[in-house]
Amino acid sequence: MRLLSWGLAALALGAAVAVGVGPALRHPRPWVRPTLVGALVTLEVSGPDCLPCASRIETELLRAPHVIDARLDYPSRRATVWLSVAQPDASPLIEAVRHAGFQATVVSR
Repeated sequence: MRLLSWGLAALALGAAVAVGVGPALRHPRPWVRPTLVGALVTLEVSGPDCLPCASRIETELLRAPHVIDARLDYPSRRATVWLSVAQPDASPLIEAVRHAGFQATVVSR
């Protein structure tokens, strides 16, 4: 009986993650509230052709100063970066993408 209940719990957890019920598991900073965001910058990134490349770009962007969160939409090759400052300087973001091995241009601020 106990084995059956563990099996059902594992199956339910697997289904919840597959459906996307647990997006906070992937979020690098789940404690960030939208009210803390000062600015939003969108970058167009040239070159990423695989998901590990996109992950590397996100990691480098998260290391840039004042970055709260960063997401790269792999199909459109656009990175959305949430910053804690109201007047963002995009040069550290472009340098972070360059450090990951790719080129970026600012689409919007």
